[in-house]
Amino acid sequence: MKVGKITNFVFDNLCDVLIFSVALLGSSFGKSRTSKGMDQAFEEAHEILEQYNHDTVRKAWKKLTNKGFIRQSGKKEVGGCFITNEGKRRLEETLPKYLDKRYWERKIYLITYDIPEKFKRKRDLLRETIKKLGGGLLLESVWVCPYNIRKEIDNLVLENDIPGMIIFSNTGKDGAVGDKPLKEMILEIYKLEEINRRYEEFIRIIKDKKISKTMTAILYLSILKDDPQLPFELLPDWFLGKEANEKYKEIEAKTD
Repeated sequence: MKVGKITNFVFDNLCDVLIFSVALLGSSFGKSRTSKGMDQAFEEAHEILEQYNHDTVRKAWKKLTNKGFIRQSGKKEVGGCFITNEGKRRLEETLPKYLDKRYWERKIYLITYDIPEKFKRKRDLLRETIKKLGGGLLLESVWVCPYNIRKEIDNLVLENDIPGMIIFSNTGKDGAVGDKPLKEMILEIYKLEEINRRYEEFIRIIKDKKISKTMTAILYLSILKDDPQLPFELLPDWFLGKEANEKYKEIEAKTD
């Protein structure tokens, strides 16, 4: 299991990968400051970056330093650089977070849109945003969401001048869509069985194998990023999201 490849499932762009790598060298993911701990940090950071073209990394690095997310160190610090407070905030905003509280009004919202093909990029932006906000694709150009995200979508449309028609509606209290029971529909739309299989594998790996904290974090966050984190009332009893999070927090709390 390679750290580098799994990292790509956590971050959407190279800049965030670089910030994470600098944080890794700075022991932000539980590395001890011992020689062994730092050797492991170097090895993992190198593995993450070796899959990218050198020129591409250089350009991304320059962009990050210009924006003040990372700084070259005047001292002989590990890696010759460090992550700034701005960089730490950027990393914190980028990393997926487990939601302990998920308030649900017991409504399912429908979002439909008709955006001309020539505005494909803006249409894709709308789709990506709906998904990030907890939406699931029901049919082509028809999404469902257990949360009222109208305000966020209205702001997105305004800020990006997205043309066409976008329609919001809801099913009312305890409503459903189509003939299938609500939980069954949610199970299929959000592919919960596949996500649960990955959580189950994660729990097995950290129980049976000794892997680094960095690997544990990346593996867990790569699953959490794909988890829509639906209201607990909509999740099947066998879903392992909460248990996986508890196992992850236990490992992160341990000292090396």
